[in-house]
Amino acid sequence: MTQKEIRVGIVGANTKASWAKVSHVPAINGLPGLKLAAVATRNEQSAREAAEAFGADRWFSDPSAMICDDRIDVITIAVKVPAHRELVLAALVAGKAVYCEAPLGRTSLRLKRWRAQHVRAIQRWDCRVVSIPLCGVRLN
Repeated sequence: MTQKEIRVGIVGANTKASWAKVSHVPAINGLPGLKLAAVATRNEQSAREAAEAFGADRWFSDPSAMICDDRIDVITIAVKVPAHRELVLAALVAGKAVYCEAPLGRTSLRLKRWRAQHVRAIQRWDCRVVSIPLCGVRLN
């Protein structure tokens, strides 16, 4: 039996300035069983450049179109706060697994409110919103 390749799409994969370039892309390309299937930015030229530079099969200048694409299994959100929240929700509603490093709230209370506000989308796909206990606490 062969393992199915997991097709990943990255929202916010810019070649000039993005966390995706230094973190997400190398991690995806370095893990067996994962395939960088698509990248999305809000600009057609930067999306094309990112697909070519990172070896993605496809590019999108509309992140929502990539999120809804059936050829993508997992969505990685690598955009600046607070733009990431709506993209995370859109991916959950589309039935995708989502990876997002940025917190969805500055405090655990805000995260709980966000989760309560969107509980239907989260429960629909049996999603789990995971947060660390230090959410919103300054570490320095």
